[in-house]
Amino acid sequence: MKRRITAALLAGALCALSAVPAGAADQPPAQTAQADAPSTPPVRTVEQMGMKAVTTAVQQRNPTVLALREQASGIDSTSRLYTQMTGAALMMDGMVAANEALIEQLRAAMAATEDATAQAAYGAQIALLEAQNAGYEQSKQGTTAQLGAAVTQIDDAVYHLRKVADNVAGQVTMGAQSLLIGVQSMDDAGRKLQIQLAGLDRQLAVLRLQHDRGMVSTYQFELVQHQRGALARAIDTLAEQRDDLSSSLALLCGYDADTLVRPTVIAPVSEHDLRAMSYQQDWEQVCKNSFAIWQKRDQLRQAQNAYDREIAGTGAAVQAAKAALAAEQDAVEASFLTLFQTVADCAGTLRAAQTARAQAERDCRTAALQYDRGMIARLAYQQAQDAVEIARLDEAAAQLQLRSAYQRYDWAKQGVITAAS
Repeated sequence: MKRRITAALLAGALCALSAVPAGAADQPPAQTAQADAPSTPPVRTVEQMGMKAVTTAVQQRNPTVLALREQASGIDSTSRLYTQMTGAALMMDGMVAANEALIEQLRAAMAATEDATAQAAYGAQIALLEAQNAGYEQSKQGTTAQLGAAVTQIDDAVYHLRKVADNVAGQVTMGAQSLLIGVQSMDDAGRKLQIQLAGLDRQLAVLRLQHDRGMVSTYQFELVQHQRGALARAIDTLAEQRDDLSSSLALLCGYDADTLVRPTVIAPVSEHDLRAMSYQQDWEQVCKNSFAIWQKRDQLRQAQNAYDREIAGTGAAVQAAKAALAAEQDAVEASFLTLFQTVADCAGTLRAAQTARAQAERDCRTAALQYDRGMIARLAYQQAQDAVEIARLDEAAAQLQLRSAYQRYDWAKQGVITAAS
């Protein structure tokens, strides 16, 4: 019965999310704009948000999270069911009291008469009423037991639904944080492409002069022009993809489709955070908090509660639940180990990017001295400057990758992890 109650509660919550507003199906389709009408870009609201702000928005505004939690909190196991069953018990109490009053009257009448026939009739009625009262008491006890069992089942189902809601909230929040990092990564990638575009423009200016003087072929000049056009289109495409990602993030945060979420500064992962990582201690937290492992434990608990040596198959169900729990723990641990190693790999990538950035800065300082002494052309010096900016953006990208890996690792410790993580 508990499974039916849980399934009904979950189905009700998810159906509420996909419900179509009344009258929506009757609305006429929007008229297609004429081909020659000028297109007006949509006016979009921009929300600047950081990691904490995104987390708060998902927890407080995301419709899926809110619907599941409201569904769980709106179920009162002692409301309608309690009223119905206690009402029946009170009615039985009233009938017992009425019978007892009638019994007292019959006993008084029997004591007041000496007619043996009348006394026998009164005695028979008294016995019948007492038997009815005994039946009412038995029924009331059964109703009370049923109430307790039903309330326990509903409370158990509501607890399960709340666990589901918390896990969904964690999954959605983790996804929103990943999108925020993705938007920032696209911003940085766009800046990198802009630097490359500026470099191509400088190169084209030189090639144009060389082409006019016959120093380079038309093919060479047009090839670089083509590269410049492809790079400009890539910048536009990346900006569109970033806006799409920002819009998806806004929806997760509970805003409408015309809102874009832009990231504020995303704090880097500190060395203290990395040193605080301990695989064994963190794995113990995962075991304690993992929703996937809890589900298998709950299934084992149900199987153990249903076990009866006299009923075939219940023992096998317990053993199967134990095996499923052990398999889930192994799979989750493998996923957690992957997350742990990914953080370490990203930290190594970041250190390599920091080394490359430092080297690019040294090369740029050398190029500045050479340019001041007339040893290299201005274009070569500008290329060295561009290399520094690109190295810094590469370092920022590595830092974002580390932040993303660390966030998933941290969520795993909070229980948001599955075998597929």
